This record gives sequence, structure tokens and C-alpha cells, in this order.
Amino acid sequence: MGKRIDLGAMAGRVQKDAAPADPLGPPKAAAPVSEPEEQPREQKPAAQRNKIGFYQDPDDSARMRAAFIHTRADQGTRSLSAFIDQAVMAQVRRLEHQYNDGRPWAGIHAGEIPPGPPVGQ
Repeated sequence: MGKRIDLGAMAGRVQKDAAPADPLGPPKAAAPVSEPEEQPREQKPAAQRNKIGFYQDPDDSARMRAAFIHTRADQGTRSLSAFIDQAVMAQVRRLEHQYNDGRPWAGIHAGEIPPGPPVGQ
């Protein structure tokens, strides 16, 4: 039987239950994407960063935490917060590259986005 990490318990505690098979099979290698390189930025102290909350499906949250736990040593990610920030900013750079000629969009501050689904949906 395979082992899996129970992320609800202490990190590193291993259960003997077999993980369910992934119905999609093993992940396929992604095609290389040519994205502009962004210069590494210094991590600001917590007092100078914004805390952001969002809703997520519990299964997706568990999968996200598993990806963080299983790759943090190889990726050098020190915290789940840093992992999420890196993932979000990679998506932002991809969208800027695809829709804005690779240039950063001007920032939109908290409270400027109306709540609810986009107009027309």
C-alpha cells in the first residue's frame, strides 16, 4: 500500500492508507512557455504586505497544501503563503504576457473590484 501525508495532522505524519488513484493518470509534461523573466524581488516584511483571503474548494486546498509540502525543499519555498504568492504571480505574468504585451498592468486596489460575478453572467 502507498503512503500519503495527512495535511490535517502535523506535517510529516504518514498514514498507511493507499491514496486514491488519480482518474486523469500521471501528469503530462507541460509544453515550454516563453515568458518574460521577472527580476527577483526582495521579500518585504510582513507589516508591509497585504493579507488576502479567497474561497477555494476544500479538495483543491488539500491538493495545494500537498503540492507545497512535497516540493518545498526542492523549490526552496519557505511558507505556504510564499508558495501561493509565487503561484499567483506566475499566473499574473502569464496573463500580462498574453494580453498586455508582457507589460505589467497598473495596480487595482482592494475595494475597487465590485463583488459578485462579472457583468453579463
